[in-house]
Amino acid sequence: MDDLVKEIYPNGFDALSQTQQQACILAMKSQVTGVGDFHPNIEMFFDKVMMANIDIKENIMGNEVKRFEDIISSMSEDDRKIALRTFGVACGMDGRIKRRIRAESKRIARICPEYEPISIIAWKQYFLHGKEMPN
Repeated sequence: MDDLVKEIYPNGFDALSQTQQQACILAMKSQVTGVGDFHPNIEMFFDKVMMANIDIKENIMGNEVKRFEDIISSMSEDDRKIALRTFGVACGMDGRIKRRIRAESKRIARICPEYEPISIIAWKQYFLHGKEMPN
């Protein structure tokens, strides 16, 4: 898990802009709400990425109704790469790619032409079968 976090956030989560951090959090939140619970792998990933960076009393997931799609649509293509990758990692790591997640992935592809909806399956293959790490 440490190697994965280092691969995805090479300079650390702290080095991301506030908008990128929020987008990454919403990417994880989107996956969790899409399947209805925290898969243990997602919980471990979340802890590795963010627990050192937040106050224990802070509501990191927030009560706002912001959607992942809304925030990435306002970001530049370069800035949103990390958030899109976080979404793929979270979906693939959980492995339960339900209809709601697939539909969201297709909506994201309409907003972000550089995003491939199949990437969530590629991440799942990476985690389950040791395939090559997606870009």
